[in-house]
Amino acid sequence: MDLKELRRIIKGKTKLAEPMKNHTSFHIGGAASIYVEPEDLEDLKKILFFIKEESFPFFILGGGTNILVKDTGFDGIIISSKNFASLQIRGNKAMAGSGIKISSLLPPLAKKGLSGLEFLAGIPGTAGGATLMNAGSIELGIGNFVEKIETMDFSGRIKNIGKKSLDFSYRDSNLAKYFFLSRIEFRLKDEDTNVIKKRMKKFLKKKKQHQPIEKYSAGCIFKNPRGLSAGKLIEEAGLKGERKGDAIISEKHANYIINSGRARAADVLFLIKKIQEVVSKKFRIKLEPEIKII
Repeated sequence: MDLKELRRIIKGKTKLAEPMKNHTSFHIGGAASIYVEPEDLEDLKKILFFIKEESFPFFILGGGTNILVKDTGFDGIIISSKNFASLQIRGNKAMAGSGIKISSLLPPLAKKGLSGLEFLAGIPGTAGGATLMNAGSIELGIGNFVEKIETMDFSGRIKNIGKKSLDFSYRDSNLAKYFFLSRIEFRLKDEDTNVIKKRMKKFLKKKKQHQPIEKYSAGCIFKNPRGLSAGKLIEEAGLKGERKGDAIISEKHANYIINSGRARAADVLFLIKKIQEVVSKKFRIKLEPEIKII
């Protein structure tokens, strides 16, 4: 199957040499050889067949909020989950498509009086991305509320993976091995709608106060070392406000790197390396990136 044939048989969008800065919250990144937005699971099955036949490198893109694409781009196929944005609520369970944005997921849950995920308020990513990286804190992550996931494997088979087979840890999970995450089922708690909304507002207000969520960024750059704050370590290392080109270590929260205009991936990578070197030298702690670099 060639690319022309792929375009003919799938319903979703297919673009060549697509700039990834148009699809990431960093607004940074070179072009992907092929960018596709499968419309449904049938489209996805055909794309998987194409990847296997052509031995193409691939990457699954959620909301593009936890990723830095290099200036040279991605020599392969980027598969967007944006069309997998369904939401079904039955009792105290919510089945969310992997591509639904957190900002679109939380209000319907609050309206139905379903509590648990309010701490995600202000996170700009998708349900799938948040689940894969177990968004949240060391004490509480989205994985605490996952009952099961629906996936498609490389043979095009749809599988439901129960809670017992899922492993969540701080900013990590074992979900990537199941390949394409299509839907997530959350088990939530009944609570008064107004109480849930107030809690969401509280979390959002706190994020706005302490994080530069209105700026172009990829969220937190580094994972917190156990018992410590990466942002505090970077701040105490005297690196707040450091810049390379249009990439700046945020004055508001030192674990954020901001694209203030036309920052390149190379500028961000320079600052990441500098932070790691300075923090390692000063505190003998190696900071591990939280963002994915492709």
